[in-house]
Amino acid sequence: ALYTEPVVYRSSAPPSSSSGATSSIQPTLPSTIPPQENECSSNVTMMARAVSSCSYYHTSAVESCYQLIPIAQYYADCVEAVCNSRDSCALAATYRSLCLEQGAVVQLPQHCIA
Repeated sequence: ALYTEPVVYRSSAPPSSSSGATSSIQPTLPSTIPPQENECSSNVTMMARAVSSCSYYHTSAVESCYQLIPIAQYYADCVEAVCNSRDSCALAATYRSLCLEQGAVVQLPQHCIA
């Protein structure tokens, strides 16, 4: 069985900041996650699918949010989700929601729009 611990994203600013400054969202990573085998470990086609599915984080669709909420962890989590045959759309929706909270309009990937 695969073991995965979710990544929790927390704001680095106090909940009621009166300074008017926008806070950046920083991931809080689990302390230890054992190395995992996934479908991408030995399947180049699956890895290509994961990279393609997650390319959304490197497009103009999320450009307005790059400086507010870094994409690196979201991209890595997306690739892991696709490689483990999990849906990556919930992660994209979370990123979009956090960006909207910071005032950045971000579109969902086309494959996530019903």
